[in-house]
Amino acid sequence: MPAHNPIRAARCALHAGREAAARCPVCTRHFCRECVTEHHGRLLCFACLKEETTHRARRHSFLGLAMLCVAFCLMFAASVVMFYTAGRMIGHAAARADLGLFHEED
Repeated sequence: MPAHNPIRAARCALHAGREAAARCPVCTRHFCRECVTEHHGRLLCFACLKEETTHRARRHSFLGLAMLCVAFCLMFAASVVMFYTAGRMIGHAAARADLGLFHEED
């Protein structure tokens, strides 16, 4: 007696006249070959694929914005340090000039 295969008895959730070829692991509904797509090694239905890619895109856009803010803060801090150091060097040079440490040639 052959083993009972539940996928053979199932029909596509979107096309009732078609035999199901796969079950979506997210929504657990059965679909025919034309209604599923492979995504990262899994067969997903269109609705679950859309949900997963939209969620992933939102997460990536948030991470991109966070990285942009971090980069801006680091560049701002580096420019503050650079201009502070340059100002101190110019101040020391001006102080030396006032003390007569630099000689002007006529």
